[in-house]
Amino acid sequence: MAETRLVVGQIRVRLDQTEAAEKSLRGAMELAAEQNNFVVERTACFELGKLLAARHSEEKKREYSFAMSPLGRAFELHNEGKGKANAVEHMKVGNAFARELRRMKRFEEAALVFTARPYTPPLPSST
Repeated sequence: MAETRLVVGQIRVRLDQTEAAEKSLRGAMELAAEQNNFVVERTACFELGKLLAARHSEEKKREYSFAMSPLGRAFELHNEGKGKANAVEHMKVGNAFARELRRMKRFEEAALVFTARPYTPPLPSST
């Protein structure tokens, strides 16, 4: 069910149905978190964060700051290695998160995010 909501949200974003897309992506994010489906949760967070950041304007600062929460959660899931995160996806999420932090003039945090290394699973022990 979470996967379906995610796909519907992604389609709605591409169709420029932003309010419906936000609702679908939030639903996917919440349901995936309940199910410990980290791949869907991470992707929904990233998509929702991008959507909210794109809607930012000087008149809507609250929405813009709110965009940081899903982007931050997506980045956190990558850092924890949840949901089969790979290096390319980690960089994509990290760059989006760092870009939004820079726009908010939170430069030190942006630098930390930008230089963060992706999660690498431990190597199997040789016995």
